[in-house]
Amino acid sequence: MKNNSLNSKLNLTKLVNELTIMSQNVKVDSVEETAFTQIISRFHQDDNIEQAIAGFEEAIYKNRLTIAFMKKKISQLIENKIADLAIETISLATQLAPHDRELHFLMIQACRLNEDYSRALDILDTLKADATPREVILILNEEAAIYKLMQNAESTFVSLRRLLTIDPHNEDALREIWWSIEMSKNYKESLKLHKIVIEKNPYSARAWYNLAHAEYYLHQYENAIRSFEYAYIIDPKFELAYRYCAEVCTLTGRFEQALKCYYDLMEHAVADAEALKSIGYCYEKTSNLIKARKYYLLARNLDPVDDEIYYNLGNTYKADGQWQLAANYYERAVSLQDRNEDYFVALAEAYIHCGENHKADLFFRRATEVCPEMPAPWVRYAEFYFKGGKSEKALEILLEAEETTAGAEIYYCRAIILFSLNEKFDAMENLGEALQIDFDMHKILFDYLPALKEDREIKAIIKYYEFG
Repeated sequence: MKNNSLNSKLNLTKLVNELTIMSQNVKVDSVEETAFTQIISRFHQDDNIEQAIAGFEEAIYKNRLTIAFMKKKISQLIENKIADLAIETISLATQLAPHDRELHFLMIQACRLNEDYSRALDILDTLKADATPREVILILNEEAAIYKLMQNAESTFVSLRRLLTIDPHNEDALREIWWSIEMSKNYKESLKLHKIVIEKNPYSARAWYNLAHAEYYLHQYENAIRSFEYAYIIDPKFELAYRYCAEVCTLTGRFEQALKCYYDLMEHAVADAEALKSIGYCYEKTSNLIKARKYYLLARNLDPVDDEIYYNLGNTYKADGQWQLAANYYERAVSLQDRNEDYFVALAEAYIHCGENHKADLFFRRATEVCPEMPAPWVRYAEFYFKGGKSEKALEILLEAEETTAGAEIYYCRAIILFSLNEKFDAMENLGEALQIDFDMHKILFDYLPALKEDREIKAIIKYYEFG
């Protein structure tokens, strides 16, 4: 260990002496490059930071390294993520040029790289007092970057909001700010900010895109669609703007408009499986089942293990009444994803129509096992037996459901079954519970038992909860 340390010291002394002799015969710039590259590289390879710094310090005094050259090399250290060496080098340079503000900014970057965020923020605070307009932008940008690394979304947003208020054409800030908005849920503030930015910078596709997201999260869907459209009109290659516009259109039932977005997208980019699947879904919702299947199959060719594609294909055959084909696709979906209760319910319903009730029972049971806390699979399972004339079995299933779930659906379903069995007292008790939880769902009662519409007691209890 001692020999290694001694050898390093001897090598260092020898190297610096060689460079001193060189400096007397060659240009200073050449010596600077050689000094830095050889000394720093030599000792950094051995992870010997102390020796590297000592070498660099000697090179400063013996080889006349300039501050400009040192800053260039510090930047290279930061780019190569050699934070400790960068910080020590900046400290040496600051001794020679204590008022050089660029060195302070380099120190902030090095501290950020070294995860010394408190020190970086302290330096930023000292620079704010007499910062030039250009430096204010740099300070706010650095501040936002540090807060983001600290996962402080609120402070990141505040810094970038100030930056964009000063410089609404700053595209980097417009790109970076969305993370802080989404994490801090500052959608109302985002709406205000981006409207101000757009007033000053109306042809920023990114500003319109961010505004659209804020409008979407504030449930201003028509405005969001319009803003996404402006984003991709300004920048026809803005792929995400097309996709999100189509998603909002789909969400709000504007399937034809969504299809237009996807076709516009495909003029500028190759459609992936997700886009093709979404096109298929839009065609399915507009009852164009042939085209829906076409696009689902194209999506499957690109992503043969996407379970949702097979589920959606099953739904198209369900809509056509082709139950065996529907079951085949649902089976495939289940084989790829066996933790989705909707797939098992769909498969069970397909087998009911195929006349295979034993399989239907099996898959309804699987649906309740996959998601026992959700009332819907239990209700559908009980309904299966109720419609099959086995009301007692249906009640047993609902009783079992109470161990893991609750909700208006369970009470309504039990009330329907009890009314059908002429057990009116218990039925009314369950109906009262259901009405108290979700009054609007009560019409389901009459879908199953239309004669109950004229029952005076039922009318009375519904009226009581309606105005109670």
